[in-house]
Amino acid sequence: MQEPDAWKQADEFFKQAIQVRSVSVEEAREFLSKGVTLSQASGYEAGIAQGFTVEGFIFETAGNFQEALLAFQTSYDLYAACPPPYDRLTQKTATQLAKIYANLGDYAKGLNYLYDELRKAEALADISSMGNISNSVSIIYQRMGNHEQAGIYARRCLEFSRQLNDDRLTGISQINMGNVFGQTKDWDSAITHWEVALSVFEKMEDRELVASTQGNLGIAYKNIGQFEIAEKMLLDCLA
Repeated sequence: MQEPDAWKQADEFFKQAIQVRSVSVEEAREFLSKGVTLSQASGYEAGIAQGFTVEGFIFETAGNFQEALLAFQTSYDLYAACPPPYDRLTQKTATQLAKIYANLGDYAKGLNYLYDELRKAEALADISSMGNISNSVSIIYQRMGNHEQAGIYARRCLEFSRQLNDDRLTGISQINMGNVFGQTKDWDSAITHWEVALSVFEKMEDRELVASTQGNLGIAYKNIGQFEIAEKMLLDCLA
């Protein structure tokens, strides 16, 4: 479906709001207001829902988790009421809701949102969504300290990434597997997964993910006494 130009412009305003939110809340809210106004005027239902998502990000960045939670919940409900394919955007909002609930210590509510989205994805045989949601579930279990469940869902994400031959999902799943092993101090296994992730992100030329992975590896190599490699990784991640 060809989206009207007004919808594309609204999306651009929302994107700009997210980009500047850490620098200027006032400027972010100006872009947000323009996007919402344009969405309302053009009948862009998903744009109105996206406006609440952006508002949630602004509140989250400011550390106002209760207000962020309300904004993301409103966005989730509005997306759910949208016609296809926009109704599937509940997945991204569910990930944010899970993160906020985890920040507030209510892991069960966060997981419920993710499990609902996982069931939807399974019903549609949407492997990409199943992989991304499994990754999010694993992260929540890591925060809970439940290494067994974290590992199960991290491995599921890795399996889905291999089915899709998706570099981004492969790299993210390898990072997550490494994180699970890192939490249990199994540094050799963590390094194995993070080295694979680093190779993937270098191939993608994603400098941010390369740097964060080098940081992980620097810490891991230091913990096993490989100080020269650790120093190189840590210096590279700051370059």
